[in-house]
This record gives sequence, C-alpha cells and structure tokens, in this order.
Amino acid sequence: MPKIDPETFRGKLYLLAVDKLVIGALMAIAFLLYDRWKTQELHSYTDAQEEVQLGFKRAEYIKQLVPIVLDSKQDVRYRAHAFGALVETKSIDANAAINFAQKLLDSNVLESDASGFATPTAEDYFLKVMLKTMPLGLPALLYEYQHIRYSRPTSHSRVERSPQDNVVVFWKRPFWETIQGYEDSKLRYQDSELEGKLLDSDTFLFKSLGTLRDIVLPITRDEADKLARRKVKGLRILGSIGLLNTSSDPRAVTQLMTEIDPTSEDPRALEVAAMIILLLPYDDDGYACTGLSDRLLAIVLRRQDLASRREHVENERIQVLNAATSYLLHCAKFQRVAERLEPTILPVVQEFSERLKRTPPGSRVASNYPVGGQSTVEDALILFLVRANRAPNPSQGSKTEGLLSVIFSLPEERLAQQSSILQDLAQEWKSERISGATGTRPNQGMQPMR
Repeated sequence: MPKIDPETFRGKLYLLAVDKLVIGALMAIAFLLYDRWKTQELHSYTDAQEEVQLGFKRAEYIKQLVPIVLDSKQDVRYRAHAFGALVETKSIDANAAINFAQKLLDSNVLESDASGFATPTAEDYFLKVMLKTMPLGLPALLYEYQHIRYSRPTSHSRVERSPQDNVVVFWKRPFWETIQGYEDSKLRYQDSELEGKLLDSDTFLFKSLGTLRDIVLPITRDEADKLARRKVKGLRILGSIGLLNTSSDPRAVTQLMTEIDPTSEDPRALEVAAMIILLLPYDDDGYACTGLSDRLLAIVLRRQDLASRREHVENERIQVLNAATSYLLHCAKFQRVAERLEPTILPVVQEFSERLKRTPPGSRVASNYPVGGQSTVEDALILFLVRANRAPNPSQGSKTEGLLSVIFSLPEERLAQQSSILQDLAQEWKSERISGATGTRPNQGMQPMR
C-alpha cells in the first residue's frame, strides 16, 4: 500500500476519518459504561427496596408466628408449620431456629407413637425444615444435642423408645445430612465467636469434639475412611479415631499425631490435643495402643524438654502430657505394646531405682521429668511395668520382675516418703506374691493412677 503524506488533502481526509472513528468508539464505550452503571444502580436500589420490604414482612412474620410456635396449647402440627414458615423466610437466625426446634421437640413434634417411635412423615418434614438452618446452625445444634444427651434421662430398651430417645436420635440426623451434603468449603465458614472456621476452629473443637464423637461414632471402616480423607480438621480427627476402632491404620496414626503436638504455643491447640487423646478408644483389641503407644511414650518422656518452654501454656501442656500418660497405662495390658515399650522404659526406671536407693532418709528423689502435682513420670512408668507384668506372658519376664522387686523391697516408710503411689504399689506387689505362693487369687481391686 503506497504511503500517504499527511500534509496532502487525501492525508488530511484520512486523519479526519480516523479521528471520527476513535471519538465515536470512545463515546460508545462511555455510553455503554454509563448504561451498565445505571442498570447496576437500579438493581441495587431495587434490591435495597426489596430487602426493606422483606424486613418489614419478616418482622410481621415474627410478630404473628413466633407466639404460635411458643404456645404449647396450640396443635403441635400447626406450630411446626408456623416454625417452617419462619425458617423458610429467614425471619429468624440459625441459633433461634435451633432453640425453637428444641421446644417443638419437647412438645413431641415427631409424633411418637405408643411404643415410642417417631412418625416418619413428621420426622422427615421437621428434618427438611432444620436442614435449611445448616451449616450456620451447627454450633447451636451441637449445644442442644449435648444438653439433651447428658442432662435428661433416656431409655436403654431395644424394644421401646421414649420421646426423649427420639429427640437424641433426631439431632444426629441434621448433623449427618449436613456433613454429607455440603462441601468442605461450606463447613469452614468464618465465625468471629469461634475465633476461626467452623469444624477447623480449635476453640470450637475443644468445646465440641466430645459431642461430635458421640454423634459420629461408632461408624463402619468405610465411613471412617471417608471422614479421615476430608479437608475439615474436625471430620479428619473423627475419621481417624473411627479407623483406630477397627485397625492400626498408619494414616490414622499419622493424622492424629500431627494434631497432638505438646511443643505448640497455642493453648487451644493443646486443649484439642488433650481431648483427642481422651477420646481414643479403650477397647479390647488395642488397635489405638498398637499405633500410638510409641509416640505417646515419647511425649511422656519429653516433659523435661518442655519444662523450659513458655509458661503461659504450661497448664494446657500438662493436660496433653497427663492424658498421654493415662492412655499409656491403659496400653500396658497389651503384650505387643509392652514388648515395644519396655526396652525404653526399663533404663529410665533402673536409673530412678539407683537414685532412690542412694537417697538418704528424709529426702525425696527429684524427678527427671518435672510436672505439676505429687506424682511423677517415674511413678507412672513403674505402674506401667507392674501392669505389663500382670499381663499373660509378660514380655520382659524376670528382668522386669527383678527390677520391681528391688524397688518394692525398700522400706515402706522410704517408699511412702517418695510417693503414696509407690507405697500402694509395694503393698499390692507383696500381697500378690503372698497370694501366689498360697495359690489364692491376688487382689487387683486397686488401680492407682488410672
């Protein structure tokens, strides 16, 4: 294409045409942007008007329907439908909805029959209404469940159920429907009162993890596996605990030990860690013991390292360490656990025994693992060996028994001066040896430091 000189008539004509096109395009864009802004403003104004009108309608609903819901003299079905209208129009928030729901449940809105079982249609309708308050209503739901579960008597009959049993069972349904029906992102909404995200908040989990365990467990291995794979912390913990009810799942062990960190400086995280240990299954199979005992012993023996850490979380950290100690003592009855742990425990107890023998009367042996209270880690480890030695086919046999015999052969006054636990264990030990020699059954009624 030949070059056009802008100084010529043709060149000036071309430039004028280009200017017109550019100016026209800019004006078109400006008009388009203005039109969009005007449309958005109109929509915003319309939405604001609708919200104001809806607010007036909701206020009217509250004025008319709340008295009906709270009037115990009204027909319970009528009250339930009034409640459904309040929830449907979002006239009340999730917390108020849960509170009203409990009042209706107390009025037998589930229409339990003579044998105590709820009417399916009534229960399904009420469940449908309650699901509209989720997941925002989960904290209030768990509070109500906990209150009902532990403050009111329930029937243990498999044939008949009381209306109260139905209330306890019902509150589990919206929880399960919610965690199964919502994505993890919906279960992690921010809540300022919880200082974090629901089901991920340590503040929430410390208060509610025990209640969640009661609702969720027991579950099948497949259900536990699905929960353990969720991204939400609370569900992962519950799934991992559920897996340890049926096997020593390595993934569950790893997951739980990730949450149990006694070196943390966060008091809420430490409280959750202690709660996790307290919720571990005390079963006859010992799956949790098999998977976690090594790490729990490591936690117990780290007291000395942790003593120099920040004091403001010392109480919370002691909760974790004491919970680990208590569960470790439960694990002593399993031979496979004792076989793994005694090689680590025996040298610690041996060193303590040597110092105990050398300490003059009137003095106490200082623990190498300081902790609040009168008992020491050494007391707990000696108790572990005693319980392991009572188990069938004790793992270390004569070596463990020989060490315990040395400790318990010390004068009773010396042991009592060190700790009442050692004194009681020595008395039991001697009583069992006498009973064994005479062929009678030893007394195992006392279980110190359980």
